[in-house]
Amino acid sequence: MPSPSREPGYRFADNLKRRYNMTVEDYENLFNSQNKCCAICGTDSPEMKMYRGNGWVVDHCHATNVVRGILCCRCNLLLGRAKDSIEILEIELKILAMNKRVFIGKI
Repeated sequence: MPSPSREPGYRFADNLKRRYNMTVEDYENLFNSQNKCCAICGTDSPEMKMYRGNGWVVDHCHATNVVRGILCCRCNLLLGRAKDSIEILEIELKILAMNKRVFIGKI
């Protein structure tokens, strides 16, 4: 008989509790409050999967460990690459908007 710690449901619950002090019920309530979609892009079926997960990631502040929402892997990677920096994301938005105007102006 396999050890309970090797069962996926146990590992998921243990990981939530240990990392974010959440229960599976907390996770499900949060995900349901987001209509079972990514809190950023709104997808209901993530294209990417990280590690052994299902494609959904618990987004949290690395400084305070406060959970912000459930994200798809792509959006989680976006925040991670920007180092959770509002300033970096604002600069990226300006660059995207500038390039869009330049492109539209050339048509």
